[in-house]
Amino acid sequence: MTSIVVFMSIILAVVAGITALVVVGMEGRLRARAPRLSDTMARAAQHLNGDGQPPRRPRAPALLSAPRAGSRAFSGHRAAPPPPLG
Repeated sequence: MTSIVVFMSIILAVVAGITALVVVGMEGRLRARAPRLSDTMARAAQHLNGDGQPPRRPRAPALLSAPRAGSRAFSGHRAAPPPPLG
């Protein structure tokens, strides 16, 4: 019984999202009250219809990017061993 309620809630949430997409994005309602939301929904509607421009490629942050070929990580040298204890 609980699983039926959970899945029905998920289905109703999806239906509400699609309805909001159609009403706000495609028909342009609520543009005066929420222009940013309306523009985002319109762009999402264009993508779902296959009319939107492909998104630009995201750039990786500097901490996540791979080291360059000339850096010390690829130089083939090992790090110095730690000093002996005691």
